[in-house]
Amino acid sequence: SDFGRPINYHQTVNINWQVPINKLPLLDFVNTQARYTGDYDWATTSVLAKQLKPNDSLNFANTIQNNQQWQLNNNFNLISLYNKVPYLRKVNEGKGNKGRDVRQRGPRTPGESRAKPEEESTEEKESVFDKILAGSARGLMMVRSASANYTRGEGTILPGFMPEATFLGMDPANGNAPGFPFVFGAQTDIQQDALENDWLTQSHLLSTQYAKTFNENMNFRVTVEPINSLRIILTAQKTESSNISSFFRFDQDEQRIMEQSRFETENYSISYFMMGTAFENIKSPSFTSEAYETFRQYRLDVSQQLAEQYANGQGQEFGYQPDFVPTNDTIEGHYKYYSLSHQEVLIPAFLAAYSGKDINGYDLNAKKSIPLPNWSLTYDGLSKIKWFQQFFTSVVLTHGYRSTYTIGNRQTNLLYQEAREENPTKPPLDINGDLLPRMQISAIVLTEQFAPLIGFNVKLKNSTTLRLEYKKDRNLTLGLANNQITETKGQERVIGAGYIIKDVKLGFISLGPRRTNPVSNLELKLDFGIRENLTVIRRIIEDVDQVTAGQTIYTLKFSADYQISKRVLAKIFYDMNLSRYEVSNAYPIDTHQFGISIRLNLGT
Repeated sequence: SDFGRPINYHQTVNINWQVPINKLPLLDFVNTQARYTGDYDWATTSVLAKQLKPNDSLNFANTIQNNQQWQLNNNFNLISLYNKVPYLRKVNEGKGNKGRDVRQRGPRTPGESRAKPEEESTEEKESVFDKILAGSARGLMMVRSASANYTRGEGTILPGFMPEATFLGMDPANGNAPGFPFVFGAQTDIQQDALENDWLTQSHLLSTQYAKTFNENMNFRVTVEPINSLRIILTAQKTESSNISSFFRFDQDEQRIMEQSRFETENYSISYFMMGTAFENIKSPSFTSEAYETFRQYRLDVSQQLAEQYANGQGQEFGYQPDFVPTNDTIEGHYKYYSLSHQEVLIPAFLAAYSGKDINGYDLNAKKSIPLPNWSLTYDGLSKIKWFQQFFTSVVLTHGYRSTYTIGNRQTNLLYQEAREENPTKPPLDINGDLLPRMQISAIVLTEQFAPLIGFNVKLKNSTTLRLEYKKDRNLTLGLANNQITETKGQERVIGAGYIIKDVKLGFISLGPRRTNPVSNLELKLDFGIRENLTVIRRIIEDVDQVTAGQTIYTLKFSADYQISKRVLAKIFYDMNLSRYEVSNAYPIDTHQFGISIRLNLGT
């Protein structure tokens, strides 16, 4: 019987493996999980196209695609490792050298005299030496846990594929095309396999692009406790993705299938560190920046380094000499092929200057391979001081730092491709005499946040909570299309308070068959914040700084929450937002919001 024709085919293979590394001696503190996922899809063409010959221009054939993803998760419970040593276990349990044998008191036998108290038992308190020893051991065990996660994904799309999906997505009549590795997600050279085995249509009108995708993600986390009351969490991350697309079809002039219009795009992000210039002050009326002036100076150093590298490398093919080009009416002095507005000059100079690094010996590559650590910190040791215990239930200090370096829309430079195709015996230069980069970058972004720079959270014995926070942030964008830096800086101060009025009875509401009045806690919260923002555009070629935006924002938030019943939560709120701008072309904006909200929970 005829069950119709196959239109789509999809299959997925999942492999999970709990790596038995924790079964090895001394490695039971390691937990490693590996996972592989492979996808394969086959999509057919129209019924009419099925009746056409492979060399017919309207036979677009089928489309196949696959994806693979590798995932590796590692967790390290280092406390479990430390506890293998008996003394270190005692330190981790807070005993130190305590818990030594103490002579038990019991009834005296006839004729036995009572010993003096100091002779009767061993001193339970730790000596100074014991405390130093336990503290040193605790310091050596400051790294408490760690994790490292890695994910990598790749995929391929191939249009114009003639074979059918018969068995596991393959065609036995065509040598099991496209092959076992491809249908299980492997990233084989499917283009070459398809050409050698004549799997592709010869249509020159094929409009679907061949594509290869790639993404990679790394995440690291380490928990450090130098002392019991201090916890530091270190994090680092790196994310990278790319896409390569082209037309892989029959060329009528060459009379063969070939790749046309290849185009590549990339995105990249990595945790960074730029505290070296974090506390730089930018004040009116000039709004000058020391980091920006350093960046301008670094450009010539980078130009020289790049020229020397090119002279010792690819430039030898063209007889290149790293000559200095003096300043004239249109351009600043620089080294040949690398003007001070060249993409490969601006990026390392920008990164080095705003991260507070010396340009000598600095890595000139735009993409960094190693992510730098960010962190968050909490300290609650003040809660253990007797004076604080008189007034506070808890006292917690907080601090956090995050910084990210991002390359947005790094893509194939079509002018570079054109120059190489037209004259492969000469270096590819633009109209300014600069060496054209193979990949063009539109902008790079540096972000930094102190969230918070310092935070103070306390809870008083009368159920009152207080919160004080001071935050700082900045965003730096280097625009390579317009040769300018956009710098946005902000700082915020927040004062918050909360109070719980216990067992508040609402006499005007009756619930249930017995018509009882609800009794619940009334939670009051009040936050007041002041935020200041400033945006400066720095035009690199003109050496002009201009303030384009700036404002002070005052916020006030108040709320009162009351749990009327198990399923009903009532809230009264008021939000105020006042904006005062620093530029003359913007008007003050005041926003007030207030109301009552009722939340009904219908869950079980």
